[in-house]
Amino acid sequence: MDMPDLQEMHVFGPPSKRTCTPVFIRRPNFLVINGWICWDRITNSREFRHLEEKWHDIGLHKLVSTRQDWHAETVKQFFSTFYINPSRTLLTWMTGKNRKITLTKGFCQEVLLDPPRDNEASNHFDAEKIKDRITDTQKEEMLIEDENVNAANRIVRRTILPKNGARDELNNQTQAVLYHVLFGKPFDFIDMMFREIEKTRTDTRKFIPYAPYMHHVTD
Repeated sequence: MDMPDLQEMHVFGPPSKRTCTPVFIRRPNFLVINGWICWDRITNSREFRHLEEKWHDIGLHKLVSTRQDWHAETVKQFFSTFYINPSRTLLTWMTGKNRKITLTKGFCQEVLLDPPRDNEASNHFDAEKIKDRITDTQKEEMLIEDENVNAANRIVRRTILPKNGARDELNNQTQAVLYHVLFGKPFDFIDMMFREIEKTRTDTRKFIPYAPYMHHVTD
């Protein structure tokens, strides 16, 4: 069976429903395309069938599988007023008429991440921060999963590390995320998300990422 077009992966309805109904969401041009995955549809493809369990392993299956709508003006207000403390454990922003809201990293974990499995040796809530790049040894290990890299990258760049543009380039950060996904190694996703959000302050050319996730935790 042919590999499904990725556009289908972020516009088709929630996996909880028996059939997937197309849902076309208008994306403001200041946002990165941030989608969600309908596993029932894409796992008909051999290239993706192998990957779903990996997302359970790293505690992000719920996050990438749940449809999250967003309100553009709410997201714009969040990104124009947010503050993240240096240790990336607190997230503060202004809403309404100068109303300040602060969320803890722990709250974001509870809302966005999978609950720990009973048989897990370690809790992915306590996972280490992801490195900026993988080691040469880890690059060699990734050759074992080479046939799955393209499919995994197509999911990653539409969900947990959203990017616009061509998908051919695998920079150091993308390689690091793919390594953790392909080998089922949990990492501190909330820390990475906060770090990516912070980059929008220092790089005005950067499109706004994680709109549906931010709308979900701030709603």
